[in-house]
Amino acid sequence: MVGKKQVTGKKPSTALERVMIKDSITVRPYLGVTAVGHMMQGNGLSVLPVVDDSWQLLGIVTRGSVYSALAELGTNSQGTTIADSVATAVTPAPSESAQSAAYTLVTTPMMMNKLGTLSFGVMNEIVNYAVTHFLNAQGRRNVLIEQLSLHAFRPIQLETTIHIAVKTLELNSHTAVFEVALSADGMLAAWR
Repeated sequence: MVGKKQVTGKKPSTALERVMIKDSITVRPYLGVTAVGHMMQGNGLSVLPVVDDSWQLLGIVTRGSVYSALAELGTNSQGTTIADSVATAVTPAPSESAQSAAYTLVTTPMMMNKLGTLSFGVMNEIVNYAVTHFLNAQGRRNVLIEQLSLHAFRPIQLETTIHIAVKTLELNSHTAVFEVALSADGMLAAWR
């Protein structure tokens, strides 16, 4: 990808391959404008290539077109927070007992950090959502997570399916303690 920033101040004879961005961030056509807007703003980008699932270029999206689309939406029904994104991405899965729960989630660009791996804050939000959803399903409302410690073992890439396992260690009328494991590609990625 070549933009104004890459060619400014260069000699007219400079080859494009010397100034182009070779591994640019891309988006898929099915992503929402909110997610694309967050990606652009978070990475300081004004243009993003749009590719299909086989990485074929379909076109580009500009910051101006994203902002125009967001302005037309008025109130955004897709959610604009990380918590909203996680809540819409998590899917309950069959669990082994009433004392445990299982969920799946496929990572999206909005969930990534600048290194292209799942953000630690998003990991925490996934754990928060899974535990809160599990307790709500058991009729426990007004849940507040008081303490959370998360140990990440390996990075999780974009478009990876994460399996979240929630296991009850202690549960009484006022407090609860859970073990939550996040795995990707059959390997443990994070644990609490």
